Parts: sequence; structure tokens; C-alpha cells
Amino acid sequence: PEKLMARESPNRLQSGTDGGWEAVYPQGATSCSHGSPYAFFVRKGTTSTKAKGLLVEFEGGGCCFDAITCDSPSYTRRVNVKAKLRYLNNRQGLGDGTNAKDPAKGFARVFIPYCTGDAHLGNKTADYGIHHVGRVNARAAVDWAIENIKDPPLVLVSGFSAGSVGSYVWAPHIFHAYPNAIHRHLGDSYLPLFGKKGYNGGLVNWDSSGAYYDGIVGLDRGPWHPLLSAMNMNATARAFPHARFSSYVSARDSAQEGFYVFEGCGAEGCSWSKAAQMAIDVVHAAPNYASFVAPGNEHIITETSSMFTKASADGKVIFADWLGQLIHGESYNTSVPCPEEFKECWHRSI
Repeated sequence: PEKLMARESPNRLQSGTDGGWEAVYPQGATSCSHGSPYAFFVRKGTTSTKAKGLLVEFEGGGCCFDAITCDSPSYTRRVNVKAKLRYLNNRQGLGDGTNAKDPAKGFARVFIPYCTGDAHLGNKTADYGIHHVGRVNARAAVDWAIENIKDPPLVLVSGFSAGSVGSYVWAPHIFHAYPNAIHRHLGDSYLPLFGKKGYNGGLVNWDSSGAYYDGIVGLDRGPWHPLLSAMNMNATARAFPHARFSSYVSARDSAQEGFYVFEGCGAEGCSWSKAAQMAIDVVHAAPNYASFVAPGNEHIITETSSMFTKASADGKVIFADWLGQLIHGESYNTSVPCPEEFKECWHRSI
């Protein structure tokens, strides 16, 4: 087993409730970036064995990877429990349970907040004093799920923005913990594509290479090279051939493009659009990976009701319907593209 910074046993968790959600305070070595307490959230009644499935969701919130970037306002630094409970109790989208087309309706839920600047991958306090311990925090939440949510028939691992990055790496760990479940994954609004400086900074200052699941053949834990993360995602999907992995992205997502530049660019220079298309193609070499590329610039689709109306470029496929088929259907559409000829699709200039 991996060596994480020490934390207290899950049996010593403290919790408080509000509405349909419960805040859990794992204590121990869990922490936010500047030392404030960490908490994660579970849906009230998630210990029931009657849940239709389990949704484990990783929150986004920027990133930082060295002393300079971690001194900037580029990432979330704390978990505001009261504000997060309000958000979760009022949020629509994936798992809210109010829409008949919600593919995670009736699922038990574990929501993993993000406050460490490391995409949920870190296990280190950096020389510049920031606690990049997102992996420690996520492990506390995942361990709680394993102990309290027994034998769900289906497990969906999802994440949005920086949480999407975490979902790619954490999904194999979670699937391994639930061997009898159907395994599904969605990365919302961050492709497996990173700039050279940011990726290498994460290796040094987060210990990010230690976050990968050990049972993936062909995984590259070394320094950045073009499309490395897409290649690793391809290897991850192949290691779990009965699972389904997927990504959602808006073709004009300025947030992803901006962080690609923030991370130092790399593949195809600073042309995020071109590099993104190449990354999708690399992962698609795995037969159990699917992608939905939408027109427009919307960043994050699963936390609002727009997931139930967002359509493909040709107007023929609604995202929620596509996701529902991917999660529950016998067959599913592996590629919903956004060709250049349609408005607000990939930039024509690339």
C-alpha cells in the first residue's frame, strides 16, 4: 500500500449534518493548503444498501505548482463548510435527484472538496510551505465510502475542472475497491492534457507520480513529454477493459485554455485547441473511452441544470441522454464531436 502522511482512523471521524448532506471532518494529516481543517461531504442516508449506485465526485478549484504560482489567487485554499452545504443542497445537475433524466438519481454520494492546489494528487508539504495533501484528503473520503457504502451495484467516479484531473487518477483506486460493481467514469471540463512546467512542478512539489494506481501496465510516471497524460489515460482505460471512461469538454473553454498557458503550454506550443484534439484522439485508441465535445465556452456542465439541455454541435445529442446511455446502456456513443464547420466549435485558426 502507498505511504501517505499519517492520519487518524476513520472510526474517529466527527460529523455534522445540514439538510440532505453530512459534513465529515477526518482530522489527522488531512488539511487545506494553508493549514485550515478539511472536510468532505456525504449524502444523508448513504449507508443504505438500497442505493442504486455510488457517485464519488471530485471538486475543482484551480491549481498551483511552485512558490510563485502558489502565492497567486489561482486555487481554492479552504473548505467553507456552511457555504458548501448550501451549495450542495441547492445544486442541480448530476446527482441532484430532482430531474428524471439525471443518470445518477438515487445514488449515494460522496463529494470530495478541493483546497490544496494539487488536483487531489498531492502527498507532500512543499519547501515553500503549502500543504499539497489532496491525496491524503481524498483517501480519507474514499476510505469512508469503502467502510460505509457496501456493495453498490454501480460506481460512478466524476470530477469537474481540476477535479476532473483527480478523477482520472482516482477512478482505478475506487474501482479496485468495488470489484463487483459496474464501473463508470466522467471527467468534466478538463482533459488529460497539461503544460510542461505545471506537470513537472507537480511531480516535484506534490509527489503526484505516487498517486497512480499500481496495476496499470505501460503507465509513465516520469517527467512531462507531449501528450503524456493522454497516453496514461489510454493505459488506465485499457487496464480496466470492462469499465467506461469519458470526458466532456467545450470546444471554446477559455478556462482550460488559460490553465494550459498558466502551466507553461507544451504540446503544439500554446495551441490548446489543437493539443486538446490530439489528446482526445490518443485516449480514443482505448475502445472503452468516450468523449463529448460541445460547442461554446461553458466550463463545467455537471453542476447545473444545463447538462439536461446542452446539445451537440448538430443538435442531435443531449449531454444528459448521452451520459445516461454511457452509464446505464448496453451500448453507447463513444464520440460526439464538434467539427470546425459548426459555430463555436474548435477554432478554425489552428
